[in-house]
Amino acid sequence: MTRKLFTLTALMLALAILAVGCAGNSVELKNTSWNLSELNGQPIVAGSAPTLAFDTERISGSGTCNSFGGDYTISGSKLTFGPIMSTMMACMENGLMEQESAYFQALGSTASYEVKDGQLRLLDSGGAVLAVFTQVK
Repeated sequence: MTRKLFTLTALMLALAILAVGCAGNSVELKNTSWNLSELNGQPIVAGSAPTLAFDTERISGSGTCNSFGGDYTISGSKLTFGPIMSTMMACMENGLMEQESAYFQALGSTASYEVKDGQLRLLDSGGAVLAVFTQVK
């Protein structure tokens, strides 16, 4: 009887550990919107407002100067974006076009994500943080 109890307890503990490990990103990204706050370890250009919104199958947002859209795929904590399509407006203010280009490049380099302390973090394949967002409520 003791052996069965031990085996049952060990099995339940293993399942509990597995469930916690699989929970990973408990925040569902579908139907959420985010404001970019940091890009490649640097704060965004003052006065700019890059965004990222997830619907059920596509993303959209503002790159800084241009609106954009595209597809995304999530599997566990893996996140990838398909080709980004955007309008073609130019911004003359200092640093805005460079920021938008770096933002679109970060989206293209995204391999996974995490949500920590209420922030969405896009990560490259090595786990480095590419972009940090705060959720729009």
